[in-house]
Amino acid sequence: MTVRDNIRFGLRMQKVPPKEQEPRLKQIIEIVGLEGMENRRPAELSGGQQQRVALARAVVTQPRILLFDEPLSNLDAKLRERVRVEIRELQRRLKITSIYVTHDQAEALVISDRIVVMNRGRIEQVADPFTIYRYPATRFVADFIGLANIVEGSVVSRKGRELLVSTSFGELVMEVDPVPETRELLFSWRPEDTVPYQEGKKNRLEGRIIQSIFMGNLTDLFVEVNGRTIRAQMGSDVPYREGQPLVLSVPPDRFHILR
Repeated sequence: MTVRDNIRFGLRMQKVPPKEQEPRLKQIIEIVGLEGMENRRPAELSGGQQQRVALARAVVTQPRILLFDEPLSNLDAKLRERVRVEIRELQRRLKITSIYVTHDQAEALVISDRIVVMNRGRIEQVADPFTIYRYPATRFVADFIGLANIVEGSVVSRKGRELLVSTSFGELVMEVDPVPETRELLFSWRPEDTVPYQEGKKNRLEGRIIQSIFMGNLTDLFVEVNGRTIRAQMGSDVPYREGQPLVLSVPPDRFHILR
């Protein structure tokens, strides 16, 4: 079956008149960028082009809602990254409500206007991508979407928005809003919020690198601080070696209280 026949399939099932089929086919083929490929067969298409055909076949029928169920799971990493951006742009142009099911956190953040994070069939949080990432509601959301350091602590003192919290690896100063009333806390911060310590800054954390993973644009570090391992992500302009001592800090406003 050619690209054109594949896309036309839904129109035939809906018994759309042939005269109406052609302009709709032409329009959707242009939108998904398949001009010149109308007569190709599946074996002559790349993985990304095959995904565009599948999308065009669904969209050409003018549905009220589109459902995507792990559509990029069979693509390699680079192609998946490109196609997810294409799907986002197409969805914006077509203005069709879309429900996108995925276990890929990056996909969810890139494609969505709103994200519903579910755990064993129960909704943990519903929000826009920024809120889901920066202000996760629960431990599950913080751990599932991106990377997070998740720590338990006890409030030692309160002063306005500022808390002094005792943890297993030392005391931390936090600035949070709203201020929790409970003494026992569960809180998180993102690895990229951990920075090299500078004199006079709060939250001095002395540790030792137990694993350093160079990733090109950043270095992912596992750092032992008073017997606990935390994650930190640093720039790639300085080499970090395993066994190297490292003094870190977390700005007080980068902590987030979980429920």
